[in-house]
Amino acid sequence: MLNGRDVMTNRAIAELYRLEKIFKENEAAARTLYRSCLQSYQRTTDKTKPAYKEVEFHFDNPLDMTIQFITNLPKEWEKWQMQQLLFDDRDQESNYKMRPSIDRKNSNGHYEINNIQTDSIKGNYTEASNRRRKKTALIEIKNGELRFKVYESQTEIKDEFNISNTKLNSMKKQPYKLGVLKEDGAVMALGKQIIAMEYKEYPPRQKEEQIRLDKQSYIDLKERIELLEGLSFDKKRSDHIEKLKGNLALYRKFGWDKL
Repeated sequence: MLNGRDVMTNRAIAELYRLEKIFKENEAAARTLYRSCLQSYQRTTDKTKPAYKEVEFHFDNPLDMTIQFITNLPKEWEKWQMQQLLFDDRDQESNYKMRPSIDRKNSNGHYEINNIQTDSIKGNYTEASNRRRKKTALIEIKNGELRFKVYESQTEIKDEFNISNTKLNSMKKQPYKLGVLKEDGAVMALGKQIIAMEYKEYPPRQKEEQIRLDKQSYIDLKERIELLEGLSFDKKRSDHIEKLKGNLALYRKFGWDKL
């Protein structure tokens, strides 16, 4: 007896034949393509998958996604059919990860025609694993002081703070307030906030170049403060000027005014 997914797939295949989008020789590839599109849709609607909470499905339905993939991405459709042949040429039970799969080019982007491509399930797993191994920096803010720590992988951060992928990604957009759960069930704030950002290593600059850039930063900030002080007064601008002066004092502490 056919299950619901098989029934939906058979209907989709019949429609693709009717529209002359597929032929007998690529029906198997069309079946795996439709099922991958269906899975993409289900990921964005399944509330139990927090990793896809902010991911949107920019197609009318899985069949529309399948048709657009075949019509608008002919090179990717060719790759899909080639990957299907590789999958069919092996023992499918032991080589499940060779099956073609929809991959998002930008893993933080949505399911839309300009952000999807062909990959194998194995390739998708590898890409996801590489993202988890990406070095990530955390900035901890407490009592006006900053602390900086680099983690070798995002998994290390999730394990240390016991947070999900969704929470880690949101930490890159806004500070995350740390707290602990007390015995009575209440959350006690620790007075700490952490911000995550991608860690990149750049080649060291020549000392003279670094001195020039530091000096110019100090001059630019000082001129900005002088310009703002010459404008009409209001409390909001006054508070902003005080913050800039605080930064200027920090520059002086580093000796940038004497460069």
